[in-house]
Amino acid sequence: MALAASAFSASNSSSEIVHLTLDQSVQKALEFSIGIKAEKNQSLKAFHQWRSRKARLWPQISLLGSYKYVDVIPAVRIGSNQLSLGYRNNYSLGPELSYSLFDGGQLRSFSESAEEIYKHTLYKMDSVRKNVVLATRRAYVKAQLAQAKLALAKKSYALAKTQFMDVGVRHRSGAASRVDYLAAHSEVTRYHIQEIRAEQELSIVVVELNSLLGEFREQGARVTYSVDPLELAVKDLAVSLAFEGSVDHHPDLLSDDHLISSFKWSVGGRRAAFLPQIRLFARTSLDYPNGPIDEQINQNIFGVNLNWTIWDWGSIDEEKQEAQAQFESAQNLREQKRLNLLRDLNKSRTLMTSLLNQKTEVEKLVRESTELAGLNFSAYRYGKLKFADVQNANLQRLETEKQLAELQGEILTQYYFVQFLLSQGSELEN
Repeated sequence: MALAASAFSASNSSSEIVHLTLDQSVQKALEFSIGIKAEKNQSLKAFHQWRSRKARLWPQISLLGSYKYVDVIPAVRIGSNQLSLGYRNNYSLGPELSYSLFDGGQLRSFSESAEEIYKHTLYKMDSVRKNVVLATRRAYVKAQLAQAKLALAKKSYALAKTQFMDVGVRHRSGAASRVDYLAAHSEVTRYHIQEIRAEQELSIVVVELNSLLGEFREQGARVTYSVDPLELAVKDLAVSLAFEGSVDHHPDLLSDDHLISSFKWSVGGRRAAFLPQIRLFARTSLDYPNGPIDEQINQNIFGVNLNWTIWDWGSIDEEKQEAQAQFESAQNLREQKRLNLLRDLNKSRTLMTSLLNQKTEVEKLVRESTELAGLNFSAYRYGKLKFADVQNANLQRLETEKQLAELQGEILTQYYFVQFLLSQGSELEN
């Protein structure tokens, strides 16, 4: 059954028919996904931020320079002589090496925090990827279900036309009443309307699937797809896998684990701000002048700086408390997320068990209703039943077949959702 890729395509335009498997749909959606690309950019941002923080752990080399022009030169008078204490042009140029000897672990803490944020974004990107897979699978199942319903509508329409032709022959020969003839014709019309509606529903479903695949085509560029049959997809399911595993390695939880670790390092960094900071520096430079002497000299300087905040009105402590609250909040949110995933898993497994049991019973109903519809029409042809009995049997057969298709679609949807809940997180390369 072909799926119309655009409900707005001209009917007389050329049509390209392509069979689209579930795996192909997922691959196209992953390649197109704007969300994955955005998360990749966020991951790159976090990566460079981490590298920047890590670089601060190493010695820094800077080129320092200065120049000034002095309009009034200080001078002192010694006896009858006046001695200038400088020159109009003054400059200094040279490299300086600086290194943090001790900061209580601030730089390391913030570097480790940034690294954990980077890993958090990798798992988050994996989570977005798995959400895209789930959304694509759901949209594909909707297309399969719509395709199945259209096939049922076409089959019912074809059967109604065949029965109408038979009733017409019987009517012309006087074996069937005008009432039966009109009823048979009304059934043909009714099933034709159902076929049109099924085609419309299919077109709408395909719009959703195409939006995930990035298939936005202009009017007139008509493309049709066919998807895998719904009943075969259900038959090939490894249902037992849906009842194995846990949510403990879901990418959302692993992402939160790294986020919590980042906040924990951040708390350590804020706490280290209470301690003194000692920074070593060494510099060599070309200076002019050499005090009162008109010459250039090579000046070498070595020293340490001490910076220790004694009183800041509680600013450092407030920042530490803020980081601690953020850390504890992330822990609670992570636990709530785990409980939500576990709840959804238990609900989906319970629902799948019920759906599988229903499917077994509805399959029996489909076989029985199909046989009953055939027997009723045969009995009608021999004058044992009214055509209204045939109509009721046909309607019952169609409804049970639709019910089976909907059950198959729901089973697939729940199975893919369970797979998503049981998915193992992995650090995707940025």
